[in-house]
Amino acid sequence: MLNYLKSDTRIFLVNCRMVAMQEGLEVAVEKINKRLTQQNDMSLTDQAVIDLLQAELFYTNAQSCDSVNIFDTKLMPIFKKLPDEVQMAILYNKNTASLTAMASDAHLDFYYLQDYRKFSGLDPWKSSNLLTAHNLAEEGRHYEALPKYWTHLLFTFNQGIWDSQANAYAIISKEFMSLNWLPKSAHYAIMSHNTKSADIIYERLINSGNINFIEQTLDFVLTKAQLLRHASVACKIIEGICDEIPNAYIDRTTDYLLRICSNKRKDVFEIHPISNAWKAIKSIAHRLSSQKACEVLDVVTNHEWFNSFNTNRRHLIETVDNLIDILPKNKLMALSKKMVPLLEEKKSDIDYTHVVNLLLHIAFKDGGKVKKYLSRQLYSKDKPLSSVLGRVAKHFDAKIKIDNPQKSVEIVSQNIVLQVQRLKEEEEPQKVFDTYGTITKVDNNIKEKIIVQMSSNSSLQMLTANINLLKSAHKDMLVNAFVRMIREPDNLLSNKVGIINVIIELADKLTKKQKQKLFIVLKPLASGLVVESSVVMSHDEASNPLNTVKMNDTKPEVICGGALYALACLERSHPNIYGVNLNKLIKKALINKNPTIREHAYWAIMEIPNMDDEFLIDVLFGTRDSNCETAIAAYNIILRRKDINLTAIYWYRLFLSLHEAVYSEDKKLRLLVASNLNNLIDKSPKEYKGKIEELRETLKSDICYSVRSAL
Repeated sequence: MLNYLKSDTRIFLVNCRMVAMQEGLEVAVEKINKRLTQQNDMSLTDQAVIDLLQAELFYTNAQSCDSVNIFDTKLMPIFKKLPDEVQMAILYNKNTASLTAMASDAHLDFYYLQDYRKFSGLDPWKSSNLLTAHNLAEEGRHYEALPKYWTHLLFTFNQGIWDSQANAYAIISKEFMSLNWLPKSAHYAIMSHNTKSADIIYERLINSGNINFIEQTLDFVLTKAQLLRHASVACKIIEGICDEIPNAYIDRTTDYLLRICSNKRKDVFEIHPISNAWKAIKSIAHRLSSQKACEVLDVVTNHEWFNSFNTNRRHLIETVDNLIDILPKNKLMALSKKMVPLLEEKKSDIDYTHVVNLLLHIAFKDGGKVKKYLSRQLYSKDKPLSSVLGRVAKHFDAKIKIDNPQKSVEIVSQNIVLQVQRLKEEEEPQKVFDTYGTITKVDNNIKEKIIVQMSSNSSLQMLTANINLLKSAHKDMLVNAFVRMIREPDNLLSNKVGIINVIIELADKLTKKQKQKLFIVLKPLASGLVVESSVVMSHDEASNPLNTVKMNDTKPEVICGGALYALACLERSHPNIYGVNLNKLIKKALINKNPTIREHAYWAIMEIPNMDDEFLIDVLFGTRDSNCETAIAAYNIILRRKDINLTAIYWYRLFLSLHEAVYSEDKKLRLLVASNLNNLIDKSPKEYKGKIEELRETLKSDICYSVRSAL
């Protein structure tokens, strides 16, 4: 297609595209309009390709309707006068823009154009360079494959079909990644509009530990990713490397993200770049200066998403939550007055709990006038009390009253038991509150059906948060309901997880007799004897790669580990109530091949009141577990338990683990070590103080801000 153009037109196309990437759409459109009005002798083909560029820029800026309008008003009227290749580019690109704009007839043209492109010889995948490059890449000869892929990219540019260009960019991005040229890989991933590739790129950037790579990537993003589809990928990369961004880039990055956030889009398919920008701001909010935090707060509270309910508002609320520790205290009262009205909307709103968490954070920071104001507003007698607010009342110094504890416990217990109902075909299930879905399984052989309610347990959690208002008999009713539903073979594992989490919260409030009842039902689960519900797919079925329908429940190992941890919590306030039986379960879990179960076993050791010395060597080995979360759980035992005394040989083993953790690729492990190095230096023998001090010096130059600031 480009072969039909004059040389100055081809140069103009390149320059104009660069202007749009660097300075934004408006500047580029102004430049295009100026060229079209000033050159009266321009050929029809040159004019059409420049208009096609304008349509592409609108599309790349997530303005698909405006892009379609360019096709309808400028390109289609002259369509039949253009060369065949230009016509093909116009038809195919118009279809791409129309599909994104949800035009009613766009899908009818899609398959026709796919077939037409192949039979017309315009299919870019028939390129001999592409086939040769694929073969070279598979053989690991990436330096030879890359020039072939570049030739293929030029071929797609000559065709002028946007999707082909995007695919070619994605291929080159992957090839640069194979060569470990990560900034270049990020560059071409952004040009491909492929947000999925961002996850791989930022992980590679982090694992490289190369600050120059990150700086080069940010330099490209902040200067050449102004169009929204480019920015969408860029924001995902920024969010991924939020902890690795150098301090000198934080303000520039924030200004860039705020520019993206200032764009207004209403179409649900074109708001993703703005949503990704808010997620990126949220990820770096805790690193801002007080002045920049106030600037972000002003943008949030004046944003159209903040003042009307939508699914993306939670990102704005979470951004403010991450700013609370930085904002001046004199900003908190005004902020509280803006946030409280958001709780007066529907309690089922997706951001309701996020608003409550934000107000909790504000109350923790300012326990004076602001906390009292929030308490008055949220717990007014003339307002109904939601279960979420009921659970956190004590944190606002608000006193709530359960008028009829007996009836409340009966209702909640009955709702737990009704999670599973076995009925005849003609019977209707009893209504249960606090549910977010229902699964029905009909057995035609016996003409019965099983109804399983997916429970949120919000009312139960409200009761447990105010457990001191209940008598022992009330707790017996709850425990009996717990036992019955944990035993129920057709109850969903997710429901059982919810019950186990409540048991953990109640662990120190239950009697010995109640704990013995729970041990009977939790022991088999902790041993790994987990029965999955028959009303949904098993975990193995849902994990089968050939299975296209993923109807998965909670993983069995989560139940197994959760039950073990719950037993340890129950033992905490009644030492030796389970004793040897619990220790056997923990030892068995420590050698389980599943990392989730091993992790929960270490957390269980953290809770048991009396830790046997034989557990200590297991804990030290656990600090070098191949799974990071498991190693963190093991480290926490050594760092937080006060009854651990390490001998010289144990200090040697611990130092080897610390050394391995400091050079680990996992940020969370390095952060844990950095947060506790001062304490370890104080506790360590003289011969290890200097060695641990050397580890601290290494961490001072860590690529991650959170690790450096923890020292």
